[in-house]
Amino acid sequence: MRVVLEATGMYFLDLACELAAAGIAVMVVNPKATHHFAEAILQRRKNDPVDAAMLREYGRRMDFVSWQPPRHELFGFRALTREVQALSKTVAAARNRLHAITATQLAPAALIGALERQIAHNQALIDELVAAALAQTEATPSWRGCWRAPTALPGFAAKAAVLVIGELSVLPPMTARQWVAQAGLDVREETSGTSLARRPRLSSGAISGCARPCSIPR
Repeated sequence: MRVVLEATGMYFLDLACELAAAGIAVMVVNPKATHHFAEAILQRRKNDPVDAAMLREYGRRMDFVSWQPPRHELFGFRALTREVQALSKTVAAARNRLHAITATQLAPAALIGALERQIAHNQALIDELVAAALAQTEATPSWRGCWRAPTALPGFAAKAAVLVIGELSVLPPMTARQWVAQAGLDVREETSGTSLARRPRLSSGAISGCARPCSIPR
């Protein structure tokens, strides 16, 4: 038996892990790949039965690459770092609002105080989660080398380092070219004969989600 799943955020993960633990071969596919596959086979409708048939056809026609679930502690670590990212965005948005309302003397003091407390509270949560992530790296000898690599780079402090480790640690082994494509920093060229020669640009096509060796550009 073989099962083909789309990487739909985190919602596929538990099912994929259960199937893999039961010894069933699972392929987790980038939704962008299945979208283009559906276009290639001229699929015009979209509903659950149609999508299921399309995934079955994808598994029949394409090379089957089995998905191997990373260790549970790696997903736990990434969950910590992604919450740090989400809270950091919340803090940045609150600071922008605070800066805007304090540009006038008409801003209510109650609103200013509320925003300041919100920023302080979320920043405390960020510090707490970063500390928990750092403690996990210190407690895992095999992670210490991964921790030293980004912190040795200019501009990388503890927070930036754990964010990078959290995203990269769950991915399968890849070449440098694949890492660049994973980050969406690869150069995209569009040329066709002499009539089309657009200026090359960064693809910005970052592949989000969990480890999907079948979907990483080479």
